[in-house]
Amino acid sequence: TIQSLLSGPSSLISKLSTNFPEIEFQLRLGCLCFRDIDDLNSKFNELVLSDGSHFTSDLSTALNFVKNACAAPSGGFDLAEDIIGAIHRSATWQSGQDWTSDIKFMMLFSDAAAHGLLPSPLMNGDNYPTRHPEGLTTYDAVTSLVARDADLFFCSFNPSATKRTEDELSKHFKKHPDNVAEHGIV
Repeated sequence: TIQSLLSGPSSLISKLSTNFPEIEFQLRLGCLCFRDIDDLNSKFNELVLSDGSHFTSDLSTALNFVKNACAAPSGGFDLAEDIIGAIHRSATWQSGQDWTSDIKFMMLFSDAAAHGLLPSPLMNGDNYPTRHPEGLTTYDAVTSLVARDADLFFCSFNPSATKRTEDELSKHFKKHPDNVAEHGIV
């Protein structure tokens, strides 16, 4: 679960502190829960704090936000999801307190392929099989992450469905001309 990744003895912060005891880590979380393109105005649900920033160091705030967003799931009207739009949107948050840490990464949790990247064509599988309605591409998503100096942790609940999406994102990380820090997908 997300909670076990973020708190407790096996959490990310605990592992970092164990492996790098000389560094005091502070975890700041930004949350964007996404639906699908056809969910229109409710396709993105993002945590925005009172100062307009998207990142919090209060774990309970982040977990409650995700829990509430998951209470009313929707996936549009096809199998593919707006993964590319979600990556791009959160990587381009502009508040003065967004994306300010020295170590940055995005964690994406999904069980579906991005639009245009289903493992094989399926009837009603992808309402946007050739082009994102906003013109976004996997290259755009990677460009927005590289601009933030961030890696992508892709947590798949269905690897056979997401493999092509992960491969495409990885390919663009490896070939991106501005990716001098060699960020990538994990």
